[in-house]
Amino acid sequence: MDSLDYSRFDRVQVDSDEETGSHTAESAQASEVCKPENTTGASAADKKLGESGSLDDSELPTLFWDSLPENADEHPEKMALDALLEESSPEERAEDLKHNGNEKLKVAQKTKNKIFYREAISFYSQALDLKCSDTKLNAVLHSNRSQAHLLLGNFGKALEDALAAIKLDQTSIKSYYRGARAALGMGRWDECLRLCRSGLSVDSGATELEGLREKAERGRKEEAERREKELSQERQLRASALPLAMAVTSRGWRLGRPQFSVGANFRPTLDEDGMIHWPVVLMYPEVMTNDSIEDFHESVPISAHLDEMFGPEAPPLEWDKSSQYKRHAIELYYLANCAKPMNEEQITDVFTGRSPRGFSDSGPKRTGESKSGWVRVDETLALGEILQNPDYVIPGVPVFFVVAKGTEFRQRFLADETKFWKQ
Repeated sequence: MDSLDYSRFDRVQVDSDEETGSHTAESAQASEVCKPENTTGASAADKKLGESGSLDDSELPTLFWDSLPENADEHPEKMALDALLEESSPEERAEDLKHNGNEKLKVAQKTKNKIFYREAISFYSQALDLKCSDTKLNAVLHSNRSQAHLLLGNFGKALEDALAAIKLDQTSIKSYYRGARAALGMGRWDECLRLCRSGLSVDSGATELEGLREKAERGRKEEAERREKELSQERQLRASALPLAMAVTSRGWRLGRPQFSVGANFRPTLDEDGMIHWPVVLMYPEVMTNDSIEDFHESVPISAHLDEMFGPEAPPLEWDKSSQYKRHAIELYYLANCAKPMNEEQITDVFTGRSPRGFSDSGPKRTGESKSGWVRVDETLALGEILQNPDYVIPGVPVFFVVAKGTEFRQRFLADETKFWKQ
């Protein structure tokens, strides 16, 4: 049996002075005559009042219930109402629910309260669940629910209901309009234009649909222009990035997906002589901080930069309170096989600021032939020579880990090759 709805039996306001004249006076007199003697100082109604000061719903007529009490199914008045509802047809119940939904929608539009929109949707949904045989009524229910969803900004559901309404009634201008508005809200220009054309074929004087059609045509044109501009910019970026990607791969360097956040435009550059300048990151795993060398020429030995950064005239590191990170104690390491290398097209994607297409990587591996591990850097080699090591995959930009000889931390660092690798 279909679920029953009691919402149409709204609570009513009863005015005890609705009728005036002698009848009122007679009623007042009769109430005085019929009032039973109260020997306890409390009326019968007072006795029914609980500590909360209000009557339980089960003590009230069913029309005045705020909610269903526990024994509601056994209440004779509710049973009578159930019988009345069971005798009504699905079409009658759907019509009542539609009326309730329309009233909620009116209140919602007046108060701008979203709760009433949702309540209206609930009434329309209950009516549609009855699956009555009145096609016209079902079309109106879908169309009205579309309007409620539209006013909530639920464009997808609004469009779905509008299309369902049109399928049931192809003459409903409101349904075409609501569907077109929903499609416009989602930027589905072609769908909006199709609905506008179909609606205008039913009513050529529907000015609202004309307005939506103009907006959709303008939106489609602006989107096409925006896409063309984006494609043009991407072509320019790729034109400048491709030579750099080719230069990287031609040197035998292997580049992996960027794995460290080092700022925007933090990528290599190609100078007029065809030489590559890299930004290089020096990580201090003991304190989980880093330094960066913004312009590291591929032909310069790494020792040249270390001499400048850790030499006797260089300022001490703020966190190195025990002065362990002196030039003679510095060791550099990289993590072998830290990433999966990309192909030239994917490298070009990265150099244009995009994610590499068709690429996935799970990061360093603990087992197998390509197992990750720390490799000591030969400081006498130029940067370009270090990057040519077959087990070194550049994680976006060259990254080297700095530790100090003779420290307890160095032993812990070398014992676990992935603990200090932050992807």
